[in-house]
This record gives sequence, structure tokens and C-alpha cells, in this order.
Amino acid sequence: MPESASKISRPFEYEGYSNPDYSGFDSRSTYVSMSDGERMAADIYLPREYSGKGVAPKQFPVIFIFTCYQRGSFHPETREWEWTMSRRPGVGSDYFLRHGYAMVIADTRGTGASSGNSQVFGWRYQDDAGELVNWIAEQGWCDGNIGMIGGSHVGWTQLAAASRKPSALKAIMPAVVPFDGFTGQFFPGGIAMYSFINQAEMSDAVTTELGQTRNRLSAPVCDEPGKQAGWDEVLQLASLEKPELPSYDWDNEPFIDTKCPSGESGRDICSNLVGGVAESGVAIYHLGGWFDGFTRGTCELYATLAPTNPSRLALFPGYHDLLYGFMYDEFGAETPDLLAERLRFFDCYLKGIDNGFENDPPILIYNMQGDGWRSESEWPLARQVETEFYLGDGHTLSDGESQEGTDSREMNLQHDRRYGANLSSRWTGLFAIPPQGAPDMTVLDVDSICYTTAALQDKVEVTGHPIVRLWVSADTEDVDIFVYLEDVDESGRSLMVTEGQLRSGWADLQDKNSATDCDIEVQPDLPWHGYQKDQYQPGLLANGKIVEFVIDLQPTSWTFRAGHSIRLAITAANWPDFQLHPGLSPENDPQSTGNISPTVFIYRSASHRSSIVLPVIK
Repeated sequence: MPESASKISRPFEYEGYSNPDYSGFDSRSTYVSMSDGERMAADIYLPREYSGKGVAPKQFPVIFIFTCYQRGSFHPETREWEWTMSRRPGVGSDYFLRHGYAMVIADTRGTGASSGNSQVFGWRYQDDAGELVNWIAEQGWCDGNIGMIGGSHVGWTQLAAASRKPSALKAIMPAVVPFDGFTGQFFPGGIAMYSFINQAEMSDAVTTELGQTRNRLSAPVCDEPGKQAGWDEVLQLASLEKPELPSYDWDNEPFIDTKCPSGESGRDICSNLVGGVAESGVAIYHLGGWFDGFTRGTCELYATLAPTNPSRLALFPGYHDLLYGFMYDEFGAETPDLLAERLRFFDCYLKGIDNGFENDPPILIYNMQGDGWRSESEWPLARQVETEFYLGDGHTLSDGESQEGTDSREMNLQHDRRYGANLSSRWTGLFAIPPQGAPDMTVLDVDSICYTTAALQDKVEVTGHPIVRLWVSADTEDVDIFVYLEDVDESGRSLMVTEGQLRSGWADLQDKNSATDCDIEVQPDLPWHGYQKDQYQPGLLANGKIVEFVIDLQPTSWTFRAGHSIRLAITAANWPDFQLHPGLSPENDPQSTGNISPTVFIYRSASHRSSIVLPVIK
């Protein structure tokens, strides 16, 4: 629809199509019974004080948030209430209420005030999401159109609900969600994310900040409209024991096909949801961050579901919290109006407003160090040119022919790639605590095997999925390989652009469609290493065997400026973000005297063409 002086509808800008006709809201909380008898705690917010044209509507489209992070909480020291609807930037529940949307925010099973024992990501947990959507649709204040928003686990619950195909669920906006819950979330490259899984060995700054978000008590249900529960009710709820059900024994069985006692495998965490989501036909707006830990998954979800669902993708220059990070703080990226973009989406699919949203190109990306926000038509970009940069003599990197030779280094198991004033990373950032500062790798590169191009004569834009191919041997039977794409400026400062990793036992490539049990084509076409128990090969590097490691790095969009250089850095550890290889450090302790520091050999020749393939945009 053409814009007029009073109407604007374009990415992150939206005026004149949907008016803030409500200045207040009514609220109450209630329990919703599930089919197995357990009860989910839910807060309901309905718009009131209407000032628009005509008679005030009695029914509303609904935006639903299904959260394990407490729909409401109470600080035990200050005795102050805090509510999900006002906590997270970019959610802005009061904003949607003013624009004529009802809101429902519910605690997931076994969390907050909801009853039951939580099997996080389990089938019953997934069923709850669908049943709650159906319950909302039956309420007299719902007009039959429901959408969902939220990120991380609250993004995952949207996929869970859509996989159950409730007819009233018309649009979802999941942010920072993995496609594959095993290697995409817990075991990237088959290596356990140690600090994330165990919440251990984090910096004091991160531990302190994390603790401040976890000392709040959950809000009980109070079904009297407008009233909040008292202190006695808060304490009573806090005293209830709701232990989690036994989960995956990944300490002893770290495989995608490992099953938990209730029967779910690692594929059931996320990738097995995509079949039902595809059949639902629900409109999906995927949101991701270039420095999030789940960026590959965000792109996979979009590319896999785009053929079956109305699909959009936006990729921000942020972390797990999309609107935070060094690109905003140090490099001048403007913070976009995410609320306006959410409203454009939901107005189109829940209210049926002809605001031109469906006519926009389906993809928004932020090109870092380049032209900023721009629209694209597909992912990966059709105009990308896969350009191979070979490892060469003198630790050089060039797009010429591979040069014969071998480079080696005894690797440091204490190597730590965290950065910023608070010692964080994209992986610790999954706790919504991003690094305070840019990913400066200058000092850390001294402790790595590095290959660097000459200064670039012209700028080079890399947008897509970089892939590293390394021919490797070691003086140990096993090794982990971590790779980093970096931008080195004229002063020698090196910034990490993106990264990837792979455990040697997973070196063999497998059918990418085996990431899910659904009959669906997984896209894009990226390396997949299977991660099933019968596919793992311990001791693959024994007797000096040379093995090819094919590692896809997290997708990115970065412009290397003229005068800068492109660098590939290689390490064999990234502690404590990742577990040390058990064959090298049985105690998983970088200080242990029983550790074995591997010497890694990188081969480069006509028969062992070690390289990094960059998706260069011409």
C-alpha cells in the first residue's frame, strides 16, 4: 500500500495504520487446567478506556507469552513486584494493549506458579503450549486471532505451540532460537557448552549479574481483578517443591539420539517440531543476532520453513539480547524500533490491516561495518560468490593456489576466548549477559595458529555461512578444533567476526536431513556431522592419521574495509565456554597436571587443501 503523509509502513517505522486508542487495561490471574490435570498460571490483560472511533470492541486479538522466566516476581528484600509485561525491551506489552491487543502471559509447567514437574522441552511441555492457545481462543474476549512473541526459551514455546497446529494461532515471532536443540544449543560441533550447561566457571561479573536476576520469588495466582497476592501467599508458593523430571544423561551419553526417561531424544528438543510447524501454515517472523549463540539455527528455521509458511527473517548486530552489544555501543549502529516492527507484523496477520507488510522483501539484515540495514530476497543470498582463501607459507591466507607445507603448534588447554570488561562471549551471552566491549582477539591470537591475508585493496563483504576445511593430524588420538574469522585493522587490532568448532570424533559428514525425524528438506545446505552414538569415532587421529575437519561458522554479514586484513585463527580449546576434550583432560580442568596438551599439525597442499570458503557479496 502506498504511503501517505499520515501513514508510514516500512521496516522499523510504522505510523497511522494502528492507533493507540486505549489508555488503560484490566488485569487478573487464573489457573488453566491441562488435559492431564495440571494447572498453568496465567495473567490476562484486557485493554480499556477506549478513545477511538465507534463502539469499543468487546473482543480482541491476543498476544500470548509462554515463559519459564516467571510471568511475575517479587523481590524478597525490597518487596517490589516486577512483571514480564514491563521487563524486556522490545516486548512492550503495554504498547500492544494501547493498540487494541489483549495479552496473556503464562508460566510453563513446573515454573512460576504453574503446577506439575517440568521436563523442559518434553512432549508434555509442548502439548501445554498448544492447549493454552486453544483455551485462549475459547474465551469471550478473544476474537479468534492469536499471536506469540518472545525470545530464547520463550521463542521455543512458540514453535512448540505451532507444532500442535491450533487453528487460532495465526502468527508467531520467535527470537534467538536454535533449529537443532542438541548441537545447536548444548553441544556445538559435538562439544559441550560447559559454562552454559553447568552454569559454572563464569567470571565474577557475570555470576553477580546472573544472581541478581534469580533471587526473586514467583508471583502466585490471585484471581481477584486488579489485586496482587500478599507476602504470605508469595512465601507459600516459594515453599512448594517442583523438581524437574529426570532429563538426558548427556554426561555419559552425549549424543543426539540419547533418550531421556520419558522417551524424547535430542531431536525432540527442537528440530522435530518443524514438521508440525510447516503443516500449521502459521506466519513466522524469525529474529536473530549476528553474535547470538543460535544464529545458525535462526537461519535454518527460516530457510527450512519458508517454502511452507509465510516467513520473514531479521538479523540484528546484537547478541542473545538483539538490541545490545558492541556494534551499538562502539561502532554506532542505531537501535531499531523493534516494537514498531512487531506491531506491523501482528497488525497484518492478526488484525488483517492492509499495511503493505506482505509486500516487503522477506529478509532484513544488518551489514556490520558496511551499509547497515538492508532488505534481501532470500537466504543464503543468491548473488554470493563462494570464494576460497587458502592457507599458505608464512601463515598467509590468499585466494591463490594452495601452497605445499605443514604448520604445527603445541596447543594450550587454558586458552580462553571470552572478552569484554565482564569476561563474556556469545555463549555466556545466552544468559542475556552480553560482553561489555568489542571481541578484541589481538592478544589471544598470539596463543593460536593464525593465517592472515595481505591488506585488502578494496572492501570485501562477507554475508552468509563461512566454511572452514582443515586437514589436521595430532600427536594425540583426539582433539577439538575451534576456528575464528577475524578482521585485522591497520593498527593490528583483531576483532572476531564469527566462530565455529568441531570435535575430531565427529569429523565424518552425514545427511543434513537426519537432523530431524520429520520428512522435510533442511536448509541451507550446510555441513552436518550426525551426532548419533553409532557415528562417533573416538581415536580418529590415532597413528598420525590426517583427517579433514569441515566446520561451518556461525553466519554473519560483515564488510572488511580496504586496508584491513582477513584472518583465520585456530585453537584446540575455548575454556570455560566449552568442555575440554575428555581424552586430553579427564578432569575437565585446564590446570590439571594430568592434562595432555596436543600438538596439532595443519596440512596445506594440492591433496590437502586447507582453506576457508567465504560467501563474498559482489
